[in-house]
Amino acid sequence: MTSRSIERTVTFKNDFKVRGYKRPLPAGVYQTETEEVLLEGSITPAYRRYQTTLRLQPERPGIEEYLTLSPGEFDAAILRDHALAKAEEDKATEARTLRLEREAQKTADLLAVESGEEEGMLWMAEEPDRPPPFGFEEFTSSGYKDPD
Repeated sequence: MTSRSIERTVTFKNDFKVRGYKRPLPAGVYQTETEEVLLEGSITPAYRRYQTTLRLQPERPGIEEYLTLSPGEFDAAILRDHALAKAEEDKATEARTLRLEREAQKTADLLAVESGEEEGMLWMAEEPDRPPPFGFEEFTSSGYKDPD
């Protein structure tokens, strides 16, 4: 049986679990080696992934630990990590968008006040006995009545 090995580096952004392993694995960079076997009888060379070996991050210096699992299980862990990272990114983008919208509204409100726009703003008299400005009575429900 002819086989080959493919080595690659995989980065997990979040802690992850794989079936058959006692504890979650920490986020980080992992070296992997996938063994593939040649499929017999095919016209063109075709390989089937047989197993994936994951080099774990050492818990103690000088001790290397490896975890062998099915390529499907490893692919599922990668997909879960990508989905979780995407959800976190979307959540951060949404929060950033809301913050920018609030800042833009605050800036627009400040510019409106500075430019003297009074549309949609409630007029408050600085002196209680002073009548409202001309035309304000049109916008009150009871109308303006001169106290004299």
